[in-house]
Amino acid sequence: MMADEMRKTTTETAEAAEAAEDTTWDTSWTDADESGIGQASEPESDHVARVVAVIRELISSMPHDDSLFVIEQMIESETKRLYGRGQKAPDIAAYIRDIVGRVGFPLPEQALRRAVTRAITEEVTSAGRLDFTATAYVRRLREEVRRWDDADKFSFGIEELDSSFGRLLPGELLVLVGAQGSMKTSLMLSGIEHYLMANQNGTVMLFSLDMAPEVIAERLLQREMRTTADRVRWHVKNETEVFKCAMKKIRERYADRLLVYGSATPMAQLMGRQERMTIDDLKNEVETYMPSLVAIDYLTLLRKPRQSDLDCVNDVMPTLKEMAQRYGIMFLLLSQMGRASKQLQASGSLFSGSAKGGGIVEELANAQIDLFKDAP
Repeated sequence: MMADEMRKTTTETAEAAEAAEDTTWDTSWTDADESGIGQASEPESDHVARVVAVIRELISSMPHDDSLFVIEQMIESETKRLYGRGQKAPDIAAYIRDIVGRVGFPLPEQALRRAVTRAITEEVTSAGRLDFTATAYVRRLREEVRRWDDADKFSFGIEELDSSFGRLLPGELLVLVGAQGSMKTSLMLSGIEHYLMANQNGTVMLFSLDMAPEVIAERLLQREMRTTADRVRWHVKNETEVFKCAMKKIRERYADRLLVYGSATPMAQLMGRQERMTIDDLKNEVETYMPSLVAIDYLTLLRKPRQSDLDCVNDVMPTLKEMAQRYGIMFLLLSQMGRASKQLQASGSLFSGSAKGGGIVEELANAQIDLFKDAP
């Protein structure tokens, strides 16, 4: 197969040039033409035209799977090249989308975004930054909607609940509102698990600002092992086969598609400082990786120093809404219930709850689910 020859050539080239940065793909064709003349000063438009021409020729007589391999390797090479120049994931995705479109290869949008995310993750990891693995940019909404299929939607896998809000589409925000102990986090984790199982190209960034990431890991183990937290810790401590099996299943299910962040910023963790995550930090991380779903637990913990809950929500919600619509990302937001709503619930009222921080949450969210605690 031609693809097999490419793999063989790639390996030989990498071994002959030990200084090559990427040993999985021979990128010499992106740096010089057939005459061997360097393209260092080549205009970007000429570079794109040459990449398109080379890829078209390579895949013209290949079976689909071999062609897909070539496309994925091109995406990896170009993503790393552009990321090294300081471009962010949404712009890289738009650039790659243009090349794939000109080539004429039928690559689903989620697969493209997944390939870009994977390449950036590898580049970030190789550069020595923290690895947060638990193991598109959208130019026009009209173009994005055409690429959607059922797998792009977020749902919890609970038919009655999913039907109540119509499922979440790219570019939309869903808010879970409830008092402490109303199972918001459990419902969120259930939804994330269902989404990643239903969408093999889906990627999730979970900002666990309330619970430590280790607690989230324990929750995942509880779900997989179907046991209590105490029993999970016993299995972990004793390295039992049950624990090893659960770990293997979690690794296979999530791989690098679930990134979990704690309350501290990545830079603060590297420097050993105590700095809480703010909306600016979150936006930077989301724009770096461009996941398909972002979950935040919980909203008002993104407040800046000396910022009230009301000011925090008024600052955060418009930013999240703008990111959702601009990049086609779905947001699942957890919010504590406002004091007045807590009092109404305590009195037995069935009126819907209000999110902590004011009415802007209800105003900007596409859907809101209120969780009620059973009376003690």
